[in-house]
Amino acid sequence: MLLQNNNTAKYIRNRILDIVIDVLAEKTGGSTKYINQKDPDFLPIAVGEIQNRKKFTDALRDFVDVGNYKYGYFTNLIYECLFKENAQEYKNILKLDKKNTVRATLYSEVLVEISSYEAGIAYEIERKFNTDKVKLSKKDVEKIIYDMFNHPKEQPRIQNIRTKMASRDLNFRDALHKKLENYIKEVPTEEYDKFLNDQIKIIAEELEENKDVFERLKDK
Repeated sequence: MLLQNNNTAKYIRNRILDIVIDVLAEKTGGSTKYINQKDPDFLPIAVGEIQNRKKFTDALRDFVDVGNYKYGYFTNLIYECLFKENAQEYKNILKLDKKNTVRATLYSEVLVEISSYEAGIAYEIERKFNTDKVKLSKKDVEKIIYDMFNHPKEQPRIQNIRTKMASRDLNFRDALHKKLENYIKEVPTEEYDKFLNDQIKIIAEELEENKDVFERLKDK
């Protein structure tokens, strides 16, 4: 444990730390599943997202001539354009079950981007319907979505969101988005304070309370 430059020792230390944190988190009822909601911006953004989501689903209902599968299909297309994963892939990576909704676990920055795109797509769908006076096809909506995401001005925003999601989830949730590996960067210190500060306090308290246990283990 005292070796500093040995890869095997580093691996063992990391695994021990992971196990300790997992056990303590389970004991204290802690979970990183909704760590995104520790952001004070999450709630107001989530409220606004509900309104924009309704604009999007209403536009699909009123102006798009596709079956009811269109809601899930076009939502997944937006996810794939924004962070290269559909809803099920995302759930698998974060180990979410059926009762867990994707959006409840998204970081506020990601949620606001999805909300923005859905509102913009809804606007373009309605505008095309009013121009052509005919309901849009699946290909019509796909073109609107791809045109919006492929516009050069959107690329910095998309890159920023992918970087935040991939980097935070790897560090805070131990969740690797393989399709976003190239976007992983070091997480700023202030983000650790923002998302993990309370959990660190809980872990520190638990370590202190169980000090005798760790002392006995150390002597083994």
